[in-house]
Amino acid sequence: MQKQFLRSLVLGGVLLSSFASAQVYRDRNGSDYRGDNNYGRGDAVSRTLNDLHRVQSSGWIDRRDRDNFQDATKELLKFQDRRRDGRFDRGSLDDAIGEIQRIVNGGRVHPRARDILARDLYSLRDLRSYGDQSYNRYDRGRYDRR
Repeated sequence: MQKQFLRSLVLGGVLLSSFASAQVYRDRNGSDYRGDNNYGRGDAVSRTLNDLHRVQSSGWIDRRDRDNFQDATKELLKFQDRRRDGRFDRGSLDDAIGEIQRIVNGGRVHPRARDILARDLYSLRDLRSYGDQSYNRYDRGRYDRR
């Protein structure tokens, strides 16, 4: 009897710990930052625009950060439009990288969101360094040297 009680107590503890480890940080819209950010799929600019929107909508952001988010989004959209026209606008890309760097360095966003934006910075800097060749350097989130 006591052995069965002890066994069920251990089993209950294992189940509770597995449920606790499955918790995920979610923003106000209910989307999580765990697996649906699609790193390695699509281009760095679209991914960064998506992440900027998600981070901005996930919580309270002060005026300075809000301006940085808006400026980064504006510069990335300008870069994307010019890229569609066949021009690689390094100036817009540099301005967007600077705005996102200010957000990351400011320390006023959630640490998980800051990590995501830091990864986006890495991808954008890679794009700036290698041009269009860097779009295909990522395969399912792992860096693929070619």
